[in-house]
Amino acid sequence: MNVLANPGFEEEVADTWQVSNDFGAQGSWTLSGDVKRSCKYSIRLSKTNGLGYVRLASKQPVRVEAGATYTLRFWFYSANAQVSSFLIPRIVTGADTTAVTNPHPALWVHYAYDSQSLMRNAPSSAPEDWVKRIVFYENKTEQPQDVFIQVVLYGNPFDVYLDDFEFTPGKWKGQDEPASPGYNYAEEQVLEILSQRSEETARVSAQDGVTHFHLNGQEAWPVFYRGLLWKKDEIGNSIQDPAGFAAQGVAINNVFFRLSHYWTGPGEYNWENLRSDLMDTLRKNPQAKLLLDFAMDVYPAWKEEYPDDVWETADGKKIDAVSYSSRQWRQDGAEAIRHLVRDMKRHGFWKIVVGANIVGGHDGQFWTKVIGEYAADYAPGNRRAWQAWLRERHGDIGALNSAWLSHYADFSAIPIPDPTTGHETYPAIMPRGAVPDFRQFCEATAFDLRECFARAVKEEAGKDVFVSAYGMPHENQHECFLKMAGQKGKANDLIASMSYYPYRQPGFPSGYHPEQSFGYHNVGFMQELDLRSYASDTGWYDELVLMWVGSQPNVQHWRHMHRKLVGVSLAQNQGFWYYDMDKQFVDQDVLDEVGVVKKIADRLVGRKGVEFRPDVCLVRFGAESRYYGSSVDSAVGATVQWQYMLLETSGVPYDVHYLMDIMAEPLLQQYKVYIFHNHTFLSAGERAWINENLKKDHRILIWMYDSGYVTEQGVSTQALSALVGMAIGTEDGYTRSVVQIVGDDRLAGGAAGYLPVPPFQGMAEALCAIFTTHGPASLEKPFTTPWHYLAVPGVSRYQRFWIDGGFDAVLGTYVEDGKAALAVKRFADWTSVYIGAPNALAGEMMNNIAREAGAYRCGPAAMGEIRMSGRFVSYHALKSGKYEFRLPQGASKMIDAETGRVLAEGVRSHTIDGVAQSTYWFFIE
Repeated sequence: MNVLANPGFEEEVADTWQVSNDFGAQGSWTLSGDVKRSCKYSIRLSKTNGLGYVRLASKQPVRVEAGATYTLRFWFYSANAQVSSFLIPRIVTGADTTAVTNPHPALWVHYAYDSQSLMRNAPSSAPEDWVKRIVFYENKTEQPQDVFIQVVLYGNPFDVYLDDFEFTPGKWKGQDEPASPGYNYAEEQVLEILSQRSEETARVSAQDGVTHFHLNGQEAWPVFYRGLLWKKDEIGNSIQDPAGFAAQGVAINNVFFRLSHYWTGPGEYNWENLRSDLMDTLRKNPQAKLLLDFAMDVYPAWKEEYPDDVWETADGKKIDAVSYSSRQWRQDGAEAIRHLVRDMKRHGFWKIVVGANIVGGHDGQFWTKVIGEYAADYAPGNRRAWQAWLRERHGDIGALNSAWLSHYADFSAIPIPDPTTGHETYPAIMPRGAVPDFRQFCEATAFDLRECFARAVKEEAGKDVFVSAYGMPHENQHECFLKMAGQKGKANDLIASMSYYPYRQPGFPSGYHPEQSFGYHNVGFMQELDLRSYASDTGWYDELVLMWVGSQPNVQHWRHMHRKLVGVSLAQNQGFWYYDMDKQFVDQDVLDEVGVVKKIADRLVGRKGVEFRPDVCLVRFGAESRYYGSSVDSAVGATVQWQYMLLETSGVPYDVHYLMDIMAEPLLQQYKVYIFHNHTFLSAGERAWINENLKKDHRILIWMYDSGYVTEQGVSTQALSALVGMAIGTEDGYTRSVVQIVGDDRLAGGAAGYLPVPPFQGMAEALCAIFTTHGPASLEKPFTTPWHYLAVPGVSRYQRFWIDGGFDAVLGTYVEDGKAALAVKRFADWTSVYIGAPNALAGEMMNNIAREAGAYRCGPAAMGEIRMSGRFVSYHALKSGKYEFRLPQGASKMIDAETGRVLAEGVRSHTIDGVAQSTYWFFIE
């Protein structure tokens, strides 16, 4: 029952709803009889500036019963929203309050803040194309409450129509449980086919910065299928569907097993358990080329035998997990892997194995995440490993004390630090010290563990096989993996991670841009496609989780999401695998779409295209949040993906590389624009190299937020100022501030041919603003997790930087005090752009910077997400309309990638007539 008054704006609006412009916002409202989802009217809200909140609020309270859960649901339509536009639903306890925050659990635990705040434009205003928005409210008190409904428009200007509000008791839960695919072959048939099969091989190589994958000696696009075998029905049949994918040309299927299912005790191995897992896959597809998924763990008694290597909390409580630093686990686990490979050879199964995947720990990533932070392991063995790592890193205790400004007598005296003791208690940006080093230790140790297990596979294989690992360190950092790739005897060939769930929805930019560095280290990258849909409406999903994971209601929406994400991999010469958690691919229409995409990927292998490399390079640090005191997933780190969204829609293709690679590879020193993205720490040697090698040849260098703020001697605005060529100021501690674009400099859109830049900038501030209008973004006290770790999610505020002088033009100012937040300085042979607000580089400004630098721009900003190489283009439309795509130098032909039809020939540009939420693929030559 809908208990909300006038939910469709059919009655007198003034009696039931009110609209206000808060905190400097400018906007208006009207009833619309032309654009509506149902009945006679919708309400149209317009925000016309970059300040404050346009707020729609219910006037009459709604009674919620004690202990009850309710669902707020409504629909919206927009055609002109931007990446930096936000539509925020709220349930508040006062009619006139300016707070815009729900009770904390309703906003974070229930996955609401990003999937239910960023704007999406709809393909049309037809009722079926309106976008749903939803939040849950749970009255956790023992008394009934009166609450009010609010919806606020925040960020850059846009128009939105709202209709059909619902506030109903309870919440919807998934009901369906699709049947698992059945067996197609008896075991005897599998063994007969197996006896006739020849040896299968696979290897990874690289040339000129591009990764190549070879299957049985022939180059192929790496496309795999990974399903779970440990989810089985009453007859032991898993949810995996290797036959369905094999029919679509995906030949590499996995066998997922926990190592402890095979390794049952010291020197004890159960072949029959492993054989049953192998048969589960092969009875569905006996022609599968196998990818062995090693879920690394230990036999139960192992933890009793080696208590020093079992995870321990600060108060001495043992947790059921092995320390990632354990040398004993490395030794014993590697021996178990070797024995397993020997057993598979003995029984005739190893010949069909082409690769192995090493997973473990939280989500298979070999690190344990606690609310956006590394969980501290205080086990004696881990403490000793930490101290040994510090000795190797710093050399002697004097060097460590100098770097940390500490007074330890010996490495053995250094304890495990608590990474974060509470909310906004450590400095917002920390100098070098125990906490940043501990975060790096956790990451490096986890990669070393995977490398150890991978080496066991390679050394025992006796043929070419690849080894991959799933691992998404915070902010998709893979620098540790690449550093290990350069070591002698490297074993890991591929690393995989996924795009973040909510941004998979059609109409969102993906916020996902894996580095191009892998091809310079003889390794590769795999995108994990864990794509939910109508086919996997299982019981643990509720309505909000389905939206958070990007689940799609039909195959048309699924296709556009699928191609948006696969387009990233095809444009970047990287692979992808389909990860089947809940039978989300058990649908023929979905499988047919997989087959079409596989054929396009296969055709792309042999296409030449034209020589192409972007003129813009984003410089990764590999530790962007290592120095952030609130947590590694602070408001700055959490909005890195939103900054990527702005760049992906800028109309300027760009590469992503680490500074270590740029310094080592002359080809990577030829970009026209370099973006130092929150590159917090720079050594004296790196600064000198940048000064000598990049500040010349009329390049533009963009310095974002705290790039260069931390030095060997500590934090330093003087060092930052010297780096950017302007006088930079800051204030310690946590704060927040709104940035507005100002001035008539051409980078801000003040000259003919340059794009106007939207007024509001600063995606970290936008994240805070989703939670509350001002002050700390979370007023909740820190809470205790099962690991006895105190934390608050990644919504803490940030440290503010500004420009005191030395600039040619101010591009943006802080609204609160008018200080310069963005500025440009044009030197004789290079240009410096400094952006003090975190993640505040607008796509339009990036387009203008590229224009001034003479860098290649494929088109205007804000219309859609472009991913491209010299042979392939993926365009995901965020707005409906015509997009004038400029072909790169040497290219003059556009071809429909699916049909092969030539769309244009002998042209310098091609008009893509896009519909919002749709994806378009092209070959170019």
